[in-house]
Amino acid sequence: MRFGKRLDFSAVPQWRRKYITYKRLKKRIGRIQKAIVRESHNRAAQAQAFPQDATARAPTSSPAEHAQPLHGEPQPAAIADVQPAIGTPVQSLLVEERGFWDDMEANMVCIDQFYKDRLEIAERDKEKLLKRAAELDLVSEFRPEKIRENAVVSELSRLSVDLGGLRPPQRVSLEMVVKTQAKATNAMFASSHTATVPVLPQPDEDSGEKQGAPATTEIAAISAIEITTETPAENSESSVLSVITESAENAETRNTETPLILDSIMLQAEDSGLPQHSGSSESPATQKQSTSCGPQQEPAKPQQVPRRTRRRARPKRRQVRELREAFCEYYRGLFLLQRYCALNTEGFRKILKKYDKKFATHTRDAFFRGKLELKTQFYANWELNSLTEETEYLFSEAFARGNRHEAMKQLRLPEEEEPQWLTFRVGLFFGVSVVLFAVLVYWVFTTNVLGGDAGDIPALHAYRMVGLVILLAWMWGADMYFWTHNKIDHVLIFGFDPRCHHTYHAMFEGAACLTVAWLFFFLTYVIAKSDDLSPLHFLRMLDPHLYALIFVGVSLAFLLLFQIRSQFWLLRTLLLIVFTPLSPNSFKANFMCDQLNSLSIIFYDAESTACYFMHDYWHPGNCVCSHFQYIIRACLASTPSVWRLMQNVKQTCKSHDKWPLVNAGKYLSNILVSLCAGLHGTFPANPFFTVAWCILALLSTTYNYSWDLYFDWGMMRNFRRKPFLLRDTLMFRRQWVYYIVMLVNLLMRLGWVFTISPTTIGFFSPFQKEVLGSVLACIEIMRRGMWNVYRVENEHINNCDKYRVTHDIELVAA
Repeated sequence: MRFGKRLDFSAVPQWRRKYITYKRLKKRIGRIQKAIVRESHNRAAQAQAFPQDATARAPTSSPAEHAQPLHGEPQPAAIADVQPAIGTPVQSLLVEERGFWDDMEANMVCIDQFYKDRLEIAERDKEKLLKRAAELDLVSEFRPEKIRENAVVSELSRLSVDLGGLRPPQRVSLEMVVKTQAKATNAMFASSHTATVPVLPQPDEDSGEKQGAPATTEIAAISAIEITTETPAENSESSVLSVITESAENAETRNTETPLILDSIMLQAEDSGLPQHSGSSESPATQKQSTSCGPQQEPAKPQQVPRRTRRRARPKRRQVRELREAFCEYYRGLFLLQRYCALNTEGFRKILKKYDKKFATHTRDAFFRGKLELKTQFYANWELNSLTEETEYLFSEAFARGNRHEAMKQLRLPEEEEPQWLTFRVGLFFGVSVVLFAVLVYWVFTTNVLGGDAGDIPALHAYRMVGLVILLAWMWGADMYFWTHNKIDHVLIFGFDPRCHHTYHAMFEGAACLTVAWLFFFLTYVIAKSDDLSPLHFLRMLDPHLYALIFVGVSLAFLLLFQIRSQFWLLRTLLLIVFTPLSPNSFKANFMCDQLNSLSIIFYDAESTACYFMHDYWHPGNCVCSHFQYIIRACLASTPSVWRLMQNVKQTCKSHDKWPLVNAGKYLSNILVSLCAGLHGTFPANPFFTVAWCILALLSTTYNYSWDLYFDWGMMRNFRRKPFLLRDTLMFRRQWVYYIVMLVNLLMRLGWVFTISPTTIGFFSPFQKEVLGSVLACIEIMRRGMWNVYRVENEHINNCDKYRVTHDIELVAA
């Protein structure tokens, strides 16, 4: 896979605008190449027109001599190969060359600034998590010595790469400097009064660059190496520390705005009570004796979080669970930031490799040494690595009893595997479904079993109730496929666990398996009702309606088992909806309640199925369910709208925003449409309810459609600029699809009114009404699946504006 495609595939969707503009830089290289070719043709034409003048003015040096050596900032080197015969460099080529390096500089600054901002947010979040862990008494002792020592060693060891060509004694001295600084850092953190780990100040972008000076950390290391080769072994450690301190101070006088890593380590070590190294020839033991005249002070011990009481109450499970989830989300954010740094670094490497290959230059090493290593933090990202190790240590101490292996199982994201067998099973179930559907159609039309008998209505309600849920599962699988392949982060939006959730492959497999079961049981019901049972007479052992009841039970059991992998996400979300006045508002609860609005007919089917098997099935002569109780069923059909209405009212009371209250008016209109339909069925001779239903249905359709376009999809806002009537940011490439979807959504909205008011379908027999209602309900579910794609797309764009990639978990106070 080419790097451009891999960058688009691996980039965090919310940070897409903050990555290296790899394609733009490639176009810049193409422009430079075209300018070189163009100027080469011009030079050849000028040489043919004025051969003597071109020979007299031709440069005596070779093109390789025109290329300037690169120190820190790469210079335009491709121009030397196309110097025209008449003299001066070509202005157009200079402009293209300078534009390329300006873009490189702008990319570097933008990426580094974004990295610093995210790192600052991560530091603040770590402080909150550590404070909460201490409040819950999950972390009694925090020792960051080894963690910070690894970070300091990794940062100072990088100097050995920058100081290439050192002799073995010098390298040993440099290793001694690294160990000494690590010890000083450990002592500093051991004497601190807090369990948190401070972030060392980083070198400024311009440190060591002005007046041709090298980096200050390199100055200190070089001076230390030179001194250690001249001093005895017993006092080499103190001399090295003194030289590092003096070199850092001298470097700071040249650039007072630059905070040094090593200087900050030494200053903080001095504040914490460490012995001072003044550069004298006294050994550390002699210095300790000379300063021990006063009362002896005990060495500082690692900070311990005091326990509140010896007999304390056990922390609530909910608080511990939420803190664990917060740690996991925090670690996932650090992982995404590490991948962000790695992708951008590889992008710079790839584009400079392409540049050097095209123009036969050597700019990559110079750019990395002179720019990325000295002016950026995301290239080395040692602060991020240190923060990651600290998080792993804290999590293992708080939730895994110090077992790092067990802690990493919970923290790290699993690698995505190719679902080969999953795709095979989906294809197998789909093929079996096609065969069963063909057999069902043949049996129905040849035997005329479903001839419109009113006795088939209870079974039709049971099969329709589950069949509509299966169709919605198919639509959800298709939606997740579009979201995944268009880099829409639906995992974050719906609050799925990134380590354990269903993909679109699993959704397709579950829907295909339920489809096979639905067709099998429905075919069994049709065959059991037919008269020709010579080979299948054993199916008459049970009443045909019992097959519908068995199928409903099997479907519920399958749905519960299917929810195990996703940790019962659907069940927990449905409970949030049912207890709407008491449960907190969330996007997933509001979204799933909208799905139930499209499935409002299944509440009507559930009531009818329960009433039949609880009363009419056992008392055939006294049927009460066949008499349509229109008011009760209208109330059941409007139940999702009532929940959604309460959610909007609660959101308005909490946020004091007027727009949720306007959205509540939409669901109030839906409730009025359902009630008018129930009254129309109860009093069919009264024309008032018929006229009221028609007016309210028209107003409700217009209200819902307008809200869909403007608020849910973010459309109808651009009237004077392109794209016309669409959003400024679109995740799908083809704009004409948006216009077609807007039109189709309007047409399908007209049929949705009949799904919330099925009693208004007239001029048909009861069985025909049920069949027509089933068709309209299927159309509404397909419309809802189409609506889901663009609603989640709009929510994803809002998250991209806030650069949000992890869940915001509100921790309950201890």
